[in-house]
Amino acid sequence: MDTKNRRMKMASKDYSVSEKPTLDHLAVSVLCGMPEYRDAGIMIDKYLDRIQSKYGWQHDVDLAGIKTLEDFEVFRARLLKAYRETLGPMPEEKTPLNPEITGIIEREKFRIEKIVCQSRPNFYVTANLFVPKNRPTPMPGVLIPCGHTANGKAVETYQSAAQFLALRGYVALCFDPVGQGERLQYLEDPKTGESLSLAPTSEHMKCGNICLLTGLHLMAIRIWDAIRMLDYLESRAEVDAERLGITGNSGGGTVTLWYTPLEPRIKVAVPVGTVGTWGGGDSEQNMPNDMLTGLSHAAMMCFAYPRPYRLIKETRDGVFVNTRMSFHKARWLYETLGQGEKMDFVETIREHGYFREMREPMMEWMNRWLGDPQADWREPELEIFSDEDLQVSPTGQVLTSYHSDRVTDLCVRRAEETLPKQRAAHSVAEASAFRDTLVECVLNRTGIKRPQEEISIEVVASEMHGNMQIRQAIIESEAEVFLPMLIGQSLASVPERLPVILADDRGKVANCSDGGLFHLLVEAGHPTVAVDLRGYGETQTTNWSNRDRQGGFVAQLLGVESMGYGYGARHTGHTLIGMRIFDLLQTIRALPHLGLSREVVLIGRGGCGIQALHAAVLSDAVTAVCTWRTLSSYMDVVRGSVYHVRFYDMVPNVTTAYDLPHLSAALAPRPVALVNAVDERLDVCEKAKIEADYALASETYANLKAEKGFLIETQASEGEEVASIVNWLAGIA
Repeated sequence: MDTKNRRMKMASKDYSVSEKPTLDHLAVSVLCGMPEYRDAGIMIDKYLDRIQSKYGWQHDVDLAGIKTLEDFEVFRARLLKAYRETLGPMPEEKTPLNPEITGIIEREKFRIEKIVCQSRPNFYVTANLFVPKNRPTPMPGVLIPCGHTANGKAVETYQSAAQFLALRGYVALCFDPVGQGERLQYLEDPKTGESLSLAPTSEHMKCGNICLLTGLHLMAIRIWDAIRMLDYLESRAEVDAERLGITGNSGGGTVTLWYTPLEPRIKVAVPVGTVGTWGGGDSEQNMPNDMLTGLSHAAMMCFAYPRPYRLIKETRDGVFVNTRMSFHKARWLYETLGQGEKMDFVETIREHGYFREMREPMMEWMNRWLGDPQADWREPELEIFSDEDLQVSPTGQVLTSYHSDRVTDLCVRRAEETLPKQRAAHSVAEASAFRDTLVECVLNRTGIKRPQEEISIEVVASEMHGNMQIRQAIIESEAEVFLPMLIGQSLASVPERLPVILADDRGKVANCSDGGLFHLLVEAGHPTVAVDLRGYGETQTTNWSNRDRQGGFVAQLLGVESMGYGYGARHTGHTLIGMRIFDLLQTIRALPHLGLSREVVLIGRGGCGIQALHAAVLSDAVTAVCTWRTLSSYMDVVRGSVYHVRFYDMVPNVTTAYDLPHLSAALAPRPVALVNAVDERLDVCEKAKIEADYALASETYANLKAEKGFLIETQASEGEEVASIVNWLAGIA
């Protein structure tokens, strides 16, 4: 901490006698009144901005270095390799599509075939195929992935694009994405049977987050659907396989953006209502490590070279500067390599959508490069069909019509196949070796390194509260990341015990009232540090979005903390949970600077319990761990499908390496207590369920003759929870 610029005098907390603060007041006011910390509520925003900005600059430098086609091929090969790794696994082979035509709508100039296929076994895709009549064959074909509309392919603007193409001599295939149209993933709550009605973005986030736990990616699933739908389109006798194009709006435009670089069969691409600089939006639109590796939207457009590419964007909702920037970078690349006329940009005076003003320039571009350049690109009057008219499946949903697999079924199978089947250790050496193997997995999955820099900490105030001395301190965990904390020590004649670090995702104030856990721990002789890890308590974001204010699923899935921070951190190879684990490790390192023992007990509530388990695996200074109302197992989230666990508490790709019970087993014989472990809905689990989840840990502790060191507690009330934690500590002291 720069003491010259940030020196905080105790005089800055000059309370009068009548204003002498209570413990509650102290708990919430470590940063209060200090102008240096007026941005505490946007601290994470500023941190992410700093680490993200350098990657954008590097990408521009790399792109500007391309002078020849050979330079570009090296650039493209390097980034496409990184892109495929980012997408994660896709099926190794194509299985039979088993297409079925469930109905046909006949019109004078075209017909609509209602198609259902299986993009992978028992994974059904519904589509409408618009086939021109009285046209010479073979005809060019165009694939239309849909954007985020509840009724998918049946929405007026998307069926209009397909019909318009058919009227101009193109075979157009418009298909439902997962979570939309006839492919809803969440029809009802599997536990309660209650009907669910989630918006497409919420559907995508709900299952997309589970994908990321297992090493899958929802965009890879959507791209595989697109690959197989293009297979079907190409297989049709009416279609010229050498003249295939793709266009989509919004989320469908994003699929167009990310799919085109991987698909050489696509000869012309027209993404609409998409493109910024880097990934953003719901789950499939966020690419892990994209900033780290240079996978910008501009790069994706460049990778289409030398194929014709027209980007279409609305302006009624604002001027999209980042869209323009990405286009000009791609246009520069095309011009540098001698094909400038094939990269084009059209801005329309419409709001977000796929309206006539977007469809006509799409048609002009398709005609220019796929069809007849002299053909009319103006849109005629169209017939709009109802959802029922275009319905493919008998019930209107593939889950009920065909018992189709869901995205979460793919995730469950993946997790069950890849989660290591660990054998219980029979000696301390075996347990230690197991822990050593987990350390690298934890560092890799959470995106952190062990802290090495000299710790920066300053005590800014001290008060007496009865027989307790309460110090206020601030750690600078890393540059401009400040952790406010309280350090409580008893001055009564009680034996001094091991220090405790208490972290709670509700903020430190939740435990600091008289009679709260902080108070009880100090009374019992434990010097106790109550800390707000970044983004909690005093540094919780104040940068709320409209989605945060809506509350419920929308805030949980699409709010600033989950989408903005949880996904934002992943763009640069970081994770928010990893940052908080790092903060906890820094707090441990700060103890000797506070005059406390290096050895410490960690107590974490909620998401902080997950962080405490990880920190204990990484630090031998941790002598014992207690989790409190903490997720029992990530597999609960994978199998549960409907969950309330925050995305930022999820470790990416975790189930291919470990689960939370593995971490507990690796800590043996150090004492571990699980108090009121919760399931994916944050409901307290039955004790038998927790025991089943933690059979590996129980067996390991038993093998090491340390059965009493592993405790599972289920209590009826928070008061009983707190008492059980205090009693557990007394038993291990």
